[in-house]
Amino acid sequence: MDGLHSSETASAAEAITFFDDATTAAVLLDVNLSNGSSLEVLRDIKRRQPDSVVILLTNCVLSDDLSAELQSGANDFIGKPINLSELEVRIRHGIQMQNLRKEVNSMRSIRATEFGFDQIIGHSTAMQEMMRLAHKVAESEVSTCFCKESLYGKDCVAKRFTALRSVEIFHSSPLIAPHYRRTLSSRNCSATRKGHSRMQKSKRGLLEQNGGGTIYLDEISEMDINLQAKLLRVLEEGSFRRVGD
Repeated sequence: MDGLHSSETASAAEAITFFDDATTAAVLLDVNLSNGSSLEVLRDIKRRQPDSVVILLTNCVLSDDLSAELQSGANDFIGKPINLSELEVRIRHGIQMQNLRKEVNSMRSIRATEFGFDQIIGHSTAMQEMMRLAHKVAESEVSTCFCKESLYGKDCVAKRFTALRSVEIFHSSPLIAPHYRRTLSSRNCSATRKGHSRMQKSKRGLLEQNGGGTIYLDEISEMDINLQAKLLRVLEEGSFRRVGD
């Protein structure tokens, strides 16, 4: 394949040793090794070179062994007999996706550094305790309420909380901070085409756009009580219905 240089090993033990000295972008691993366990080889590869793309070669795409290896970190699989054109596409696609993951992780790390809690000026015991607790909670996916009077910088803490969460949890964790009076207006709610005769396509509202990230609701106590009840249901159940469903 153009632009790709390959090496091969004759046994599972040789393959494991090979990864001590060489750096690889992609690995083709046969599920049915005659002299070792492909699952153990896969785990060793991922332990030594976690960024390597591993593509499994298999006679049976429905085997339990294949499922176990995919769950252990394999990126893709291809059935035998192998179509070389398809294999090349899968290798290049796997490398591109891995490079994209590296770029995303790098950007998340930069974001966490730029918006880290160490950027907040405050050395009192209360401030240090607040930042310790915020850092701890950011490592989970629980809903969090910051309670303090206006002008105390809750939005500043929320942005750093979100930046840290985007690194600790496996999603981009976007921050959406709509004005509380417009949060649940029809303009900002998800809606289906059948719910509005003049809509040409379904619309994704703010909660749906958020995609598992963080939505920051400022001055929640000033929100209409009926809207608070609707938001509480969303937070408790983790789901909502589009207008028109």
